[in-house]
Amino acid sequence: MKHHLLLGSIAALTLLLFSCNSNTKSSKNKTLIHDKELSLSKSDFKKSLTDSEFRSSKAETKKNNIPELPKIFQYPAIPDFAEGKLVSIKVTEDVPLKDVLIELARLAEIEIEIDPSISGGVIIIAKDRPLIDIIQQISSLADLRYSISNGILRIQRDLPYLNNYGLGFLDIERNFTSSLTISTTTSSDELSSGGESSLSSNSESSIWDSIKTDIEKMLQIESEGSDKSSYVTINKKAGIISISATEVQHKQIEDYLNKVTRNITAQVLIEAKIVEVSLDEKFETGINWTELSAGNSGNFSNITDASNVFSLGITRGSGSGKLDGTMQFIQSFGTTRTLSSPRITALNNQQSVLSFTENKVYFEVDVDNTSTTTDSGTTTDITVESELKTVPIGIILSLLPSINLDKNEVTMNIRPTISSSSSSVNDPAVDIASAEADANITSSIPEVQLKEIDTMLKLKSGETMVIGGLIEHSNSDNSTGVPWLKDIPLLGYFFKSTNKDTNLTETVIFIKATIINSEPQINQSDRDFYNIFTRDPQNLGI
Repeated sequence: MKHHLLLGSIAALTLLLFSCNSNTKSSKNKTLIHDKELSLSKSDFKKSLTDSEFRSSKAETKKNNIPELPKIFQYPAIPDFAEGKLVSIKVTEDVPLKDVLIELARLAEIEIEIDPSISGGVIIIAKDRPLIDIIQQISSLADLRYSISNGILRIQRDLPYLNNYGLGFLDIERNFTSSLTISTTTSSDELSSGGESSLSSNSESSIWDSIKTDIEKMLQIESEGSDKSSYVTINKKAGIISISATEVQHKQIEDYLNKVTRNITAQVLIEAKIVEVSLDEKFETGINWTELSAGNSGNFSNITDASNVFSLGITRGSGSGKLDGTMQFIQSFGTTRTLSSPRITALNNQQSVLSFTENKVYFEVDVDNTSTTTDSGTTTDITVESELKTVPIGIILSLLPSINLDKNEVTMNIRPTISSSSSSVNDPAVDIASAEADANITSSIPEVQLKEIDTMLKLKSGETMVIGGLIEHSNSDNSTGVPWLKDIPLLGYFFKSTNKDTNLTETVIFIKATIINSEPQINQSDRDFYNIFTRDPQNLGI
């Protein structure tokens, strides 16, 4: 019995010591400095990443609507001046304008200040009209402007005065040039045949110069007899336009700048999907796009009748189900593989380029042979110079959108370029020079297969444009047989078999353009991806 009690006491004491040791180790792990720079323990660091309060507060954060773009310049609202006072007046141009204004002030029983340089007269007949309406009509007819301060109506000539406008445009100039040349000319000596066609486009962006030119035309600064006190200056670094103009001109300029800002700052979300379809043998002519209009995946219209040449259409509808239905339709013609799915947000009339390429390196070799003859014989010196060259292999997508906010349309110049390289050829000039010099020098140049389109298209916001018909034929010979025996000349044909395969590949490009308004445009899948895989304590709150 004592023996059992002794064993029980030893076991309890051991368990107690182990528990104390575990608690001590656990306590040390919690207080051990994990981030020395911020003096955070491991538990503190872990808590900063997975704090439930932080996660819950982030999840409950309301997505505040982005306010609409404010106007560049707004005139103050007209105060309630002489409210309820109606006046009647009937005058001709023979009555001095100052006398008319004094009489209006007397009838309405208000205080008035009149510029003594005001002259001339107006013709106006009004009956029981609010005083402020009559003042506005007279100011418009006689080139006057008025203001109300401390209950006093002040009227003066509408002479040019200075006003500053703030615009948030970048002080940069963007130039973009693209060209596409197709040549089928073959020549030998003086004989040649074939043709050549070329397409080039230039885009220059200098918004500040355009705005200044337009405002100067509105002020008629360069015209004869214009008011020399009217001028416009621009501080591009500060984004400020200083304009000296009359009140009428300032209102016109205000309306112009508000419209310019509204259109220039308009943005469009461009989503592209480049899909490669390995066509089945029974679809040698390519995808039959006419069948798509008969389905339920969206409305579609063909531009060309021959589906094996080129097809261009629109899948209407902003939902993702429309595009998914089109993808299922394409999969019925063969095996599909998505090459790229880029997305980019672009400003109105600003060039955007998406490049997913690998620069394939090759060298341009220059071999120079120099022969020297002496009494002892002829020696040849070889000088080899090489220059690094690169060719992009992959996908380049160039886009230039033009947004029409009133019609909710997007017009785009699109130029997709798909390049690939699977083989190379030797530069014959280098081979000849190397053979003459009895040297082993080669220069391999990559062979590049290129698919390229340059087109203009128009679509509604949320619609998807489909570009198809880019079919590529490739042939391959697969030889199998008995080792060694199949390589014997003539007799080897009896010991091997050769299969010739023809592969047809069609490239389909989907382009979707969505005009971004003042509401948040974050896709729910993007929001979920960010919230799941982002462990940043300073979360963006998406």
